[in-house]
Formats: sequence, structure tokens, C-alpha cells
Amino acid sequence: MASFLKIISTVLFIVPLFWVILANREEVSLSLAPLWSGYSLPFAAIIFLAVLYGFVWGALIFWANGSTLRQSFRRQKKEIKKLNNQIGTTA
Repeated sequence: MASFLKIISTVLFIVPLFWVILANREEVSLSLAPLWSGYSLPFAAIIFLAVLYGFVWGALIFWANGSTLRQSFRRQKKEIKKLNNQIGTTA
């Protein structure tokens, strides 16, 4: 059920995104003042790059927030291995 909801939510996000991208193919001027003077890009590319940037940034935040949990799991795994070695079993 959870995977079905993930698929539905992904489709509900992707379909309007592609609709907006396909509807906005005109060239617009993009200027990042201190870095780049100005480029002419399709508006769809700017939208896509903004969504991609948000996805990557969100994935990095999600990964960073899970570091303490992963560290705890590694510590517990080492402890289990140490205890198994002490009692003479392997798991």
C-alpha cells in the first residue's frame, strides 16, 4: 500500500511538472549577477534545473539528518558481532 501511495504521489508531481515544462519552451534571459553576466535559456530548462536543485538539496539534508541513526546502527552491529564472538557463535 505504501509503495502504491509513493507511485501516486510521484505521478501527481511529475505530470504537472512536465506539463509546465512543455508549455514554457520560450527563451528567457538568466542573469546571476556576480557570477554570470547573462544567458538565454529555455524557461523549461530553468524550471527543470530548479526542481533538480531542490531534489538534490533535499536528499543531502535527508542524508545528513540520518547520520546519527546510521552511526548508532554501526555501533550496535559492532557490539552484536563482539558479543557473538564472546559466546562462540556466528550470525
